Amino acid sequence: MVLDYIWSLTKAFPTKTHDWFCERIQERFNFNISESYVAYLRAKVLNIVRKRASCIALKRQTKRVRALRHMFRQLVRNLELEDIIFIDESHFSYKDLDPKHAYFQKGQKAEVYAGYVSRKSFSLLAAISINGLVDYTIKDTEQQGVNTMDFIQFLEKIADQFTADTVLFLDNARIHKTPEVIQWARDNDVRIFYSAPYSPDYNPIELLFAQMKYIVKREKYNNLPLQQVIQQSFGEISEYHYYNYVMHAHRVWEIDERVLDENGNLQI
Repeated sequence: MVLDYIWSLTKAFPTKTHDWFCERIQERFNFNISESYVAYLRAKVLNIVRKRASCIALKRQTKRVRALRHMFRQLVRNLELEDIIFIDESHFSYKDLDPKHAYFQKGQKAEVYAGYVSRKSFSLLAAISINGLVDYTIKDTEQQGVNTMDFIQFLEKIADQFTADTVLFLDNARIHKTPEVIQWARDNDVRIFYSAPYSPDYNPIELLFAQMKYIVKREKYNNLPLQQVIQQSFGEISEYHYYNYVMHAHRVWEIDERVLDENGNLQI
């Protein structure tokens, strides 16, 4: 029971320290527990580790976002996985490829040489399904980022793969919700399903982008241009990977996100 409580508290309040957990446990179960034992339970029993947190996770704590995520989970159950095409964009630049961590002796200045000195950057527009890669486009964004027209052109590029049941799964990026995009979907008789805000964990294509950036970063000393390395990285990703991306997201959709208040009481 205590372990379940610690697990629920950690999910609801990931930034709280061990002493705060001790106070909540004492209030709930009326017995004292040491900070060291709480640390042991979290690390060794529950396999909870301390990581650098992103702002996205904090945004999810607001009532509005929690309600929208709950609504998403209710609505997405009405969709067939085979009908969904997941679409999004990701940014790549030479600056992002340089390692941020390295090993040095104590007292030695931590410096590494940059692999490239270039302002060149690219945006990858990609579409995937549970069956694999649908298509992709790489745009040079050194002068200008991806705009509504770029996005519509990409939709037109993949439109011949749509069926009568196709659903386009998009996040809430501005270019995904412009009047032009909505009108294009109406003209082409295709449904759009928007994910909940601050919820990249609901979109399996984010797993593709994460794996691609790992592959591209691994090739940082390759003499090939960045755009070509991005293209070649698709060759290391199999249909099995795409299937796993979607099934992982599907499992996340099924999670019942119970929320606790500051005192550790369950909110309905």
